[in-house]
Amino acid sequence: MPNIIDYVDWRGDITFSASPFNDIDALILTQLAMVNFSGIVPSDVSGGYIALEDAADLYFADKTRESEQVSVIIPSDIYVLLKRMAHTKRFENIRLTAHINHIDAEREKQFSALTVKPGDGSTFVAFRGTDDSII
Repeated sequence: MPNIIDYVDWRGDITFSASPFNDIDALILTQLAMVNFSGIVPSDVSGGYIALEDAADLYFADKTRESEQVSVIIPSDIYVLLKRMAHTKRFENIRLTAHINHIDAEREKQFSALTVKPGDGSTFVAFRGTDDSII
């Protein structure tokens, strides 16, 4: 059965100008919210944007993040998806900003979000639900 990684492989060479942003693209971008981009993606829009390709390269170059990739709730395919997306015409130049990954065990609160600019004039905000910390 095909999945979103197959979609990235199939549609990755088609830009948003050739084929507009759609529901499957939205689903894919929600998966990015599961990646802890802290220290890579600016935490505020005023901090600017980073291209997905650059963010992915920095993420995978940081070997201290390997432990983040072992998870019960967050599937390992998220990282396969990130690698594939980062090297496609469709996704490589989308811009990421306003990444928040706030976990407060003392107050039993957590919040994570990511703002994405696909390049078609729209803004997409993805939120993550509970992660393995289950705060």
